Amino acid sequence: MALFKEVSLKNITDSISSLKDYITGRVNGFLWLNGRGREAGAINSLFYCWSVRSKDEERKIGKALLKQLGVRERIFLRSFRKYDRGELYGYVREGKITFKRLDISHSILGIRDLSIKVDEKKNSISVPHFLSVIRETARRAVKGELRFEFKK
Repeated sequence: MALFKEVSLKNITDSISSLKDYITGRVNGFLWLNGRGREAGAINSLFYCWSVRSKDEERKIGKALLKQLGVRERIFLRSFRKYDRGELYGYVREGKITFKRLDISHSILGIRDLSIKVDEKKNSISVPHFLSVIRETARRAVKGELRFEFKK
């Protein structure tokens, strides 16, 4: 099992040019892995991450990600939207990563004005495809293009 605390989303997304300014904030979480053999289908896992308040980094979703998600505003689309809740939960089984819960939301005076959730039907990605993304991330890290920042 791996635990992590106050990982900077800004540093991760800003290190990948196509994701620059997508999301900021700090997250805590854990990852549990279990499996036999080297095949992707032999790995089982659970993961859970949640956003935390931090004086070092505000919780904001950038305009680029909002547009990608199809968020529309009546008058104009601001350069970012704040969120006060961020949660991601899922599992890996039989070679597939399934996202059971994604909740990025914001409320003002008890009224929710932002809600991003996972699609109940299109919520999986194959492990090989996901690993190809990780390999690309690792390649960029070796070149010095990827930065992770943990709170001390």
